[in-house]
Amino acid sequence: MLKSPQMSIRLAGLESLKFKAYQLSDEELLVLTKALVDDFRDPVVIATIKILQRRDGVDICNRIVEIANKGSAPAAHAAVLALGSIGTKHSNKALISLKEALPKGKLRDLTKSNSIINTDSLACPKKTTRRC
Repeated sequence: MLKSPQMSIRLAGLESLKFKAYQLSDEELLVLTKALVDDFRDPVVIATIKILQRRDGVDICNRIVEIANKGSAPAAHAAVLALGSIGTKHSNKALISLKEALPKGKLRDLTKSNSIINTDSLACPKKTTRRC
């Protein structure tokens, strides 16, 4: 189903994968979704992102970053939102690096608003008595 050229069949396959993805390792999931991430149709790519964002692995985050960098505008938008929803250190670093790499615009602003940690907040404030 996932390899079918018809979009409706691929989307149905992704719907089935939602319920079985927890049984797969990150590597297996990435192999299964490789062709889906590279699909030229946005609904297929976005549905794939929604499945991938349920995981917090480094390789998963890296694949989502690839989509944000190389995908269409709707797919890149969904990828940035997915990284923000993952909420790990690695996904946050990915959002920060995307913010620096993307040209000015709505997508770049979205990376800023979705990152958990602002780079300025990583340093200890000067007027504090507690240890950082």
